[in-house]
Amino acid sequence: MTENEGHTIHIRRPISAPQERVYAALTTPELGKQWWAGPPWEFTKLTLEATPGGKFEYAIRNTEDGTEYRTDGKYLEAKPHERI
Repeated sequence: MTENEGHTIHIRRPISAPQERVYAALTTPELGKQWWAGPPWEFTKLTLEATPGGKFEYAIRNTEDGTEYRTDGKYLEAKPHERI
């Protein structure tokens, strides 16, 4: 099995916002924290190095019951305002 085999996520979703704002929300940690999680969830870690080969790491925790979810990976592509 190759490193990425079986571990690919493809997301396509129409969003009523300029591409620049969406790209910024997906690649800027402070904006991502506002966009991706809301109460009762909070980020305990968010690293976004949106360059080819750069890493991403997420950790969110439910403030009500302490449940935590983590994920990490690397960016294969990053074309500003176009594709991640």
